[in-house]
Parts: sequence; structure tokens; C-alpha cells
Amino acid sequence: LAFPLLFSAAKWIDPSLQADVYADEPWIHGPALASMSTISCAPAGAEEEVGGLEEDNGLGLTSKARRKRFLNEGKRKEWVFGVGKEYKMEFSGPWLDFGEFRVVLPGFRVDILKYWDGQPLRFLLKNRESGEVYLVVEFELVEAGEGEEGDGSDGRSTSSGEE
Repeated sequence: LAFPLLFSAAKWIDPSLQADVYADEPWIHGPALASMSTISCAPAGAEEEVGGLEEDNGLGLTSKARRKRFLNEGKRKEWVFGVGKEYKMEFSGPWLDFGEFRVVLPGFRVDILKYWDGQPLRFLLKNRESGEVYLVVEFELVEAGEGEEGDGSDGRSTSSGEE
């Protein structure tokens, strides 16, 4: 399965995506306001709810409506993140199954490991204009048993400090 076909299907789900997987450092970009599955905004220091994050973007829009609105670049440029507010975001979707390392699209499933060359999968939240990075989430696969706490294979000490 060629990447262009897979990416076309991904753009059907999230039309805001852009990519260059043939670059020296391959990338896929999606604007947070249009790509995040959930965005919640609250005053800084507000008490956190236990459980899943609920959409409360300050616009009175559902997640689906917010994502659709911010497909428009002009609408994204008009948006200003409020000072003194905390924004919590989730990125997830039924099309990406991290548990099985599959992309699940209408009509077919793709085993990611079949096409992956072993590079870490990195998600960045950054300012596209300034390049300032706000958050990095990186996934790296390890062989079963490799890097388990206490076995020494991950470079951490296995000593308990007692003689």
C-alpha cells in the first residue's frame, strides 16, 4: 500500500493535514485547532475533572464544529489563545490504533509495523511560524522484555541501594 493512498484516506478524515514523508526528516502537520479531537479551556489553576476530557473550547462549539471551523486558515489566524487560561487537548481517533499499531480506515486496516522503518514516532505541538515547541510526545517500540525496569537493559540502575 503506497503512502499517497493512505494519506488521501487520512485527509478525508482530517482535511487540514499536510505532509512530506519523502523529506530527510519526514513530517505530517495538522493545525491543533482543527486536528485535536478534544480541546478544553479553563481558567489557570481550575480544579481538574477526573476522567476523560470533555470539549469546552470557549466558543460553544462541538468538537466536530470546531474542527470544521478551523479548517479555514483565516479563522485559525483570527484565534488568540487567552492569557491566564489553560488549554487541555487530546489527539485520538478511531482511525489510529496504538494498541495494535494499525491505521483503521473505512474498508481496510493497515499494519503500521509492516511499513515502519523503526524511527520514533514523534508528535509536536509547536508554533509553525516561530518554530517554538510547546510539547513533544514520542513513541518508540522496543522488543518484548527489552528496557523493563530493573533489568539494566535500559541503562537504569538495578541496585536497591542496600548492600
